[in-house]
Amino acid sequence: MHRLIQPYLFAFLLGSLACTDNKESDTGTTASDTDGNDGDAQIIPTEGEFEFYGQDFSTDECNITGWLSEPTHFETSEISADGFVMSVYDGGAPVGQGDVQCTYSGDQTYGCEAIEDGGMMSSGTNVTLLGVYTLVMSDEASASGTCDLTIECEGDGCGSFAQSNTNSGAFPCNSVQDWSAGLVE
Repeated sequence: MHRLIQPYLFAFLLGSLACTDNKESDTGTTASDTDGNDGDAQIIPTEGEFEFYGQDFSTDECNITGWLSEPTHFETSEISADGFVMSVYDGGAPVGQGDVQCTYSGDQTYGCEAIEDGGMMSSGTNVTLLGVYTLVMSDEASASGTCDLTIECEGDGCGSFAQSNTNSGAFPCNSVQDWSAGLVE
């Protein structure tokens, strides 16, 4: 396998969660109003570090498991009823462009902005990775969700790189990772 891009550059794509910060969020909270969809009070995540476990790909056109490392954890901060900020890490290294906003969309579900990363694979060949996370809170300290990953490429070397490294043999390719995470006590 070619490890042409540093593993931490792509770890951000493999699963994460984050939150926004307020005094109530330090222990997790439930909003008193309902989202109008499921009749249950909204679950607001606890601020802190969530460890990933149970990461698996339901679709893997990009062969992510063959050449990228999985993230280890995410941190939530700036928690409010509207959403939170998420930061994803591979060990101690942040992944992607940094913090992204996650917004509550109902039914205990939060959708996050795309995390973007990438780099020059070789002279004239540039790979871009986009990871879009969706998470469902089961309680203030645990979540599950998906990361929809898209890898795009520009330049002369894209065809040969795709043929030797992806399951689809072409760019763009798409992989979907399912994951679970729990608050580190």
